[in-house]
Amino acid sequence: MATDPELDRRLHDVVQRHIDEDHIGAASWRVQRGDVVVDGSAGALHGGAPARLDTIYRITSMSKPITAAAALTFVGRGEADLDEPVDRHLPELSDMQVLRRPDGPVDDTEPAERPITLRDLMAFTLGWGMDFSADGSTPWDEAAEALGVAFRGPEPDAWPPPDEWIAAMGSLPLLRQPGRAWGYHHGSDVLGVWLERAGGAPLQHVLSDRVLRPLGMVDTGFHVPAGSLERFGACTMPDETGAIVVHDDVDGAWSSPPRFPSGGAGLVSTIGDYTAFAQMLLRGGTAPDGSVVVPEPLVAEMGRDQLTDAQRSASADLIEGTGWGLGCGVCLVDTPVGPAGSTFWDGGFGSIWTNDRAGGTSLVLLTDRIWSSPDLQRYAVDARATVFQGRTG
Repeated sequence: MATDPELDRRLHDVVQRHIDEDHIGAASWRVQRGDVVVDGSAGALHGGAPARLDTIYRITSMSKPITAAAALTFVGRGEADLDEPVDRHLPELSDMQVLRRPDGPVDDTEPAERPITLRDLMAFTLGWGMDFSADGSTPWDEAAEALGVAFRGPEPDAWPPPDEWIAAMGSLPLLRQPGRAWGYHHGSDVLGVWLERAGGAPLQHVLSDRVLRPLGMVDTGFHVPAGSLERFGACTMPDETGAIVVHDDVDGAWSSPPRFPSGGAGLVSTIGDYTAFAQMLLRGGTAPDGSVVVPEPLVAEMGRDQLTDAQRSASADLIEGTGWGLGCGVCLVDTPVGPAGSTFWDGGFGSIWTNDRAGGTSLVLLTDRIWSSPDLQRYAVDARATVFQGRTG
């Protein structure tokens, strides 16, 4: 492997500057373009241990592309079809009712116009999704809270086990008709339960069999084993006074197997592991040994914007200039999250990933600081601008 000393210097300077400004406590990163690799680490985890190349981080929503890729292996092997109804494995989601208004009473419903499909789960068009523009809770939110399935952010033990969770969700109406609009997050968690049913095993085992083991992603999972905790740190955030406090400690929620393994936000990983995943996608779905993980046409489908203009206009929460593929964002033009044609997604606990398909470059940057304000996200924009010089809007 070769390196790029100038990019190495510039990227290290960017990360170090944001550490000095206390936007990050610890960070590890890797950029790979063919056989050119630039990686590094800086800062210290809460408690003083220096960040390392093999430090394990909570990647939260960067779990979504991995979960989607695992589902695409079922399609690639002829075990499922993208446009088949999910109720073959999730009968709890058959014959769904839909709210007449997303903010209306939960008993003011109409029948779903069509079944939810596997594509809907990955394209986030199933009819459930977070609404970041909502002003206060709705009757649906209150009903979900009463059932113990309200979403409060990545919390491995906040929800009941998968079978109980999907049964509770299936008792609630959809917020919108399937295929009508994009809605963030919930599709990946439903997809995780679909994977358990389709694979006949716990989600960790399905992900390992289909994606993680073929790519050598030995540190990616839903918890950190005891023998690896010394490479794991707390995730932190500023409190109302600006002081940095611990949100989840080393021996906290990710130190043991979760009650609900979240396909949308539950994984931990390292820069080496996630780069292996990113590079698999850039190679068209193959592992380093040439074996097929995800067939190339399905990798292309994963990176294709799945949304129509009507779906996009009905969705207030998409990042400007982007669409949505299967489990990941897609840059339609040059944007601060990546050049036109790139795929990407970030994790709210401080992690970013972009695959520039045209340039054959992947960027993975993992940190320990929750994005609790826009200021704490500035390093993500700066890092991408440094790597994709002149090609981020």
